[in-house]
Amino acid sequence: MPSKLPLNVVFFGTDEFSIPILHKLASCAQRIHMVSAGGKRPRGRDPISLPAAATEAKRIGIECIVLKKGWDGFQLKPDDHLAVSASFGRFIPESILGQLVHGGINIHPSFLPKYRGASPIYSTILHDDTEAGVTIQRMDTTEFDRGRALAQGILPLHGDEHYNDLRDKLAKGASSMLNSVLQQSLYKRSNSRPDLEPTVYGTLTDLGKYQQSESAFPIPTASWARKISPESARIIWESMTSRQIYNITRAFEHAWTLINDKKIFLYNLMPLQQWLNQSKADVSNDNCDWNQMQPGQFTLFKKKFFIIKTLDSAIVVVGGVQRQSGSFVSALEWVRTYNSGKGGTFITDL
Repeated sequence: MPSKLPLNVVFFGTDEFSIPILHKLASCAQRIHMVSAGGKRPRGRDPISLPAAATEAKRIGIECIVLKKGWDGFQLKPDDHLAVSASFGRFIPESILGQLVHGGINIHPSFLPKYRGASPIYSTILHDDTEAGVTIQRMDTTEFDRGRALAQGILPLHGDEHYNDLRDKLAKGASSMLNSVLQQSLYKRSNSRPDLEPTVYGTLTDLGKYQQSESAFPIPTASWARKISPESARIIWESMTSRQIYNITRAFEHAWTLINDKKIFLYNLMPLQQWLNQSKADVSNDNCDWNQMQPGQFTLFKKKFFIIKTLDSAIVVVGGVQRQSGSFVSALEWVRTYNSGKGGTFITDL
């Protein structure tokens, strides 16, 4: 087993993305302690649950504090060397970073400057990108996601990744990249010419390996990953293709629409042709001509599956349906019983 680096790290992480990075630091730094931000709001008198990364730190015996209000209760240890953050959720001020001999590095799940901001993985899926990325950068003392890149990696996508799957692939790749940054001492701060600090590039694999390249990659256009809200999962029937709707469900595991002035959630949606290829269903003799339907109109197709017309084709509801205040119902049960199985029309706006 390789010896640990003579490095004392304070790690800032909150959600599931940060867990593989926590494990990597625990395995290669001589000492690590951790900070998480917040937790899930309780219902009634239930206690506040710990963030995922804090729960994992507790499980493996890593010292961790959870910030509840600002930076109350947090202090660096006198001999801390480096701050590492990954999906932390708060800006780390210069008053903290300035105390560390090597400052801080941040791990961001995009190929910066593309998708700066809080929702890069969602944005990657919603924009149907063919590649995702990870950037390890020096923390900027004034803005999020503006520091100099120390390492960058690109992950080719298959086009069917859901959020949790892609998050976990990027987190594993990020931990492998972090190992390269630490082993090559790229984290060490240069006081003379920080603008000349090297950046390493490479590709990531589905299994989380980082294969370093000998040459730099083209830098993408800067963009911002807009804030995610419940509105992000709404279907606009008049303008969205089947693929765009599929991407919404890949990102959020559901999409929502309206019927009878009520919100309804649809789960596990798949473009019709993709579903036909996967299920090998024969629809050649079906009497239903879905091409003549209007976007948002739905029916029980071939008495076997629930389809909804989209802008360009149709989409199949494979999973189920749930009203905003109701229980989950399988797709076939819902479409067979709604309006006596005669179909209907979802709408975009009230």
